[in-house]
Formats: sequence, C-alpha cells, structure tokens
Amino acid sequence: MTTEEASGTNRPEEGVPMLINGSTAAKIATTANGQTLENSDTRKEDYQSENVHSSPKGVIAQSLVAGAVFLLTTCCGIHVGYSAILLPQLKASNSTLPTDEELGSWIASVQSIASPFGAFLSGLLMDRWGRRTTLILCTLPFTASWLLLAFATKHAVILAARAMAGFASGLTVGPTQVLVGEISEPRIRGILTGTNFLSHSIGILLVYVMGSVMDWDVVSGVSTIFPLLSLVAFILLPESPVWLVRHNKIAEAEKALRWLRGGGVGIQAKRELEQLVLRYQSEKEEALKRSTEDAGNNCCNNLSKPHILKPFVIVSMFYLIQVTSGTYLVIFYAVDIITQAGSREGLGLDRFFAAVLTAVVRLVFTIIMCFLLLWTGRRPLALVAGFLQALSAISLGAFLYLKNGISITDYEFPACKYLIIGSMLAYVAFNTCGYFSMPGIAMGELLPAKIRGSVGGYILAGTYLGFFVTTKIFPWLCNVLGVHGVFTAFGAIAFVGSFFMYLFLPESSGKSLTEIENYFRQPNVLWVGRNRVLRRRGFVPETYEMQVRC
Repeated sequence: MTTEEASGTNRPEEGVPMLINGSTAAKIATTANGQTLENSDTRKEDYQSENVHSSPKGVIAQSLVAGAVFLLTTCCGIHVGYSAILLPQLKASNSTLPTDEELGSWIASVQSIASPFGAFLSGLLMDRWGRRTTLILCTLPFTASWLLLAFATKHAVILAARAMAGFASGLTVGPTQVLVGEISEPRIRGILTGTNFLSHSIGILLVYVMGSVMDWDVVSGVSTIFPLLSLVAFILLPESPVWLVRHNKIAEAEKALRWLRGGGVGIQAKRELEQLVLRYQSEKEEALKRSTEDAGNNCCNNLSKPHILKPFVIVSMFYLIQVTSGTYLVIFYAVDIITQAGSREGLGLDRFFAAVLTAVVRLVFTIIMCFLLLWTGRRPLALVAGFLQALSAISLGAFLYLKNGISITDYEFPACKYLIIGSMLAYVAFNTCGYFSMPGIAMGELLPAKIRGSVGGYILAGTYLGFFVTTKIFPWLCNVLGVHGVFTAFGAIAFVGSFFMYLFLPESSGKSLTEIENYFRQPNVLWVGRNRVLRRRGFVPETYEMQVRC
C-alpha cells in the first residue's frame, strides 16, 4: 500500500456503487477492537446461500489464464532441468566446449545467483504494475536466454544465458502463483494452482527427453517456443481483480470478474467484488487508525502484526524445507546422482534413461496431486507426502550405504539395486506431492493480499539464494558425506519440516482468500489445539470461524 493510500487521499472512484445491500449491512455488528462479528446462525445461512459457483464458461475462462501460466512455467521447468542434460554433453570427451567439475558446478548454480534478483524485483513489479504485466515482461529474458544458448560458442555466453534464464525464473514464480490463486474460485483453486507444477514437471521431462536425442544447443532453440506463446496469451487475458481493486480500478475489476466467472448476470462476481472492496477499505481505515505517515507501507511494520507474521513464517518454512531437503538438487544433478549411486556395479539402467524415468514419475505424481487437491485438503496431503518423502530418503541413504559405503555386491544382496531405484523413485514421487508443489500453493493462498506481492518476492529471493548455495556445494557434500549421507540428511530435514507443518499449517482447501486471512486474525498460533485456545479466550470456535472482517 502506498503512502497516499494509507493517508486516505486515494479514494475509490466516485460513482462506484456500494456493493453491500441493506439487509446484509444491518446484520453486521462491529466490536470495539474493529472485529466484525455477526450472529452465527445468520452468517452460516448467508454463507451457504452465497456459495455460488461460476458457470462452465467461468471455469473455462479461469482455465485459460492457468493455461497461459502453464506455458510459461513449462519454460521454467525446461530451464531447471537443462543443466542435467547440458553438463554430461559438455563433459563428454568429444565436446566442443570441454568442461571440468568446477566450471560445471558454476553452470549448474549460476542461474540461482540471478534468481534472487528476479524474485526480489517481481514483488515490486507485480504490486506496482500488476501480475499480468509482470508475466509479460518475464517472457522477454526467457526468449533471449534460449537464443543465446542456441548460438553459444563460449563458456562465458553459456554462463550469461543461464544467469539470464535464472533471473527470468525468479521473476516468474511469484506472479504465476499469485495470479492463479487470485483469479480462481475456491472449489477449483487447488487443481488450477497445481497445474503450475504439472507444467514444471512436463518441462523437466521434455528437456530430459530432448537432451537424450538432441544436442544441447538444439534443445535451446526449440525451447524459445514456450515464452513466445505465453507472451501472446497474456496479452489477450485480463489482470487480477484483486490487484485492480487495490489500485482503485473497480470498473475493470468488475469486468475481469464477470469474464472469469462466466459472464451473465454476474451474481458471484458482484459478491466477490463486494468482499474485495470491503477488505481494501478496511485495511485503509486500519492504516489510518495506526497512523504513522507511512503506516501500511512499511514491510517491517507489516510483519510485526501477528496476522501477517504467522502466514509469513509458515510460507518461509515451507520454502526453507524445499531448499534443504534436496527438491531441486535431484533435478539439477539427476544424471550425476544416478551415476554415483551405481558407482561400482551400476544400477542396470542407462543414466539418461534413469533421469527420464525420474521425470516421468514426477509428471505422473504431479497429475495425481492435482486430482488429490480436489478430493483432499492441503494439510493432509502436505503432511502425508512430507513424512513419506522423509522415509524414502532415509531408506535410499541406507541402501546406498550398503552398496557404496560397505561395498556389498549384487551377489550378496541382489535386491539392493532395485531397492535403490525404488527408493529414489518414491522420493521423487512423494517430494512432488509435497515440498515440490506445496510451498507455491501456500504462497498463493496463505499470504495476505496486502503483502502477497512484495513479501512473496522477498521469500522467493531468499529461496533462490539458498538454491545457489546448496547447488554450488552439492558436489562437495557428496565427496564429504557420500551420496548416502546426503540423502539421509534430506530425510531428516523433511521429517523435521513435516512435524512443523503438523503443528502450524492450517487447512485452506475450499476457503476463499478472505476466509484464509480471517483465520490468521484469530488469537491462536498452532493449528493443533486451536479450538482449545479459542475457548480459553472466550470464543466459540464454530462461531469465530464464520466471522467476516469487513
């Protein structure tokens, strides 16, 4: 929120009708501390009557926006998996650009150096210029990076192109999650958000397959198709209604919501617009009451508020576990990990085929995850997948220790290599349903709209910085701890992270973004035992959960 907005000088456009009808307004009673409370039975009845779904046209419209994001995040997936096919070709004896281990680690990790800058800038751009406009800008460095790689004849050009692609990826991730989260209605938000990770997985699989039959420069040339197609798609689509409301473009927001909900009379669109306007006006009034000149525009001041700090900590922890539990290291170094895993007698699989197999498993389980998001809550999926990822990583570490640590032979333990392959694929599968996808979903759903852009960018900047550090030191860690030790550490971290999520992660499935923000305003910290805390403080949990802050 800008200083002008906080001071109240930037009022909504004149002539914009108040979207609350008289009967609804009469039901609202405001407490002394600004909480808006209603009679429980009345609110439940209203909620049930207002829970109107958009038409099939609306579902198609939301899917078109998700489809444009799909194209761009496919490009992100290709970029992420690109080093896995690039490095083995550069290190081959017949390579035109001979590359050693040190230079190879820089090629793999340099994209993570540039990604924090893109992520940091994305928060500022999507708050100031909009989610859609930021994504249009993302397509330009992606296209340029692939063209540079396609014609690269020096290592310096490859490093520069990888850095440019890393910047574009950092710029892309936040706006894609935020845009899809903000345009989707609750009942299909999970599956539409999940398509981001489906496209990511498809991109990884595509680059592995292309890399097994094409030279790396040809792969780069083919990859330019995706950012160009997404550029055309975003130009034709509307901006996020949430961003439009927060910039006082109410008429444009209503037009966008009507299109996204299928046109027609637009009852659902009008009700959603009503909630967005009231939420924005409430935040402006709250900023005036707190009243320093820059109230509501200071990031540190925002984070000091419990209802903002709580989701910030949960989302940050999600990304921290993603970084440190090996999620992207397995993608970046897929071929090298498989090579080291079967260092003595081999695993009985071609290393490129094995890498493609991990990408296929990731794709299949991303599809499964998308449907699970329709049928189950976010919380049980994150917890079950997290604990199973921890178990499979520790099992993989144990079997790798048997094969490489104490050098057990296939004759002594013939099932060992099959258990290694099975554990590795299980790790990829459960990681896909958990820490690969859930952090992005959490960012789009849990962070309040007030700080979703800027703070989301800061979180992603820190995440990409973590990717750079872990990617750069991964070869050294494998030499010190062995691959078995590294995966055992991955399992321990995933277990600790999943226990944290068990304590703190709320259920957001089927809830509007406004309802999710309301939850974090409740006087409790842990999701576990939340009803007991509310009762001790004089609240009836069922009544409190139905409150709406206007």
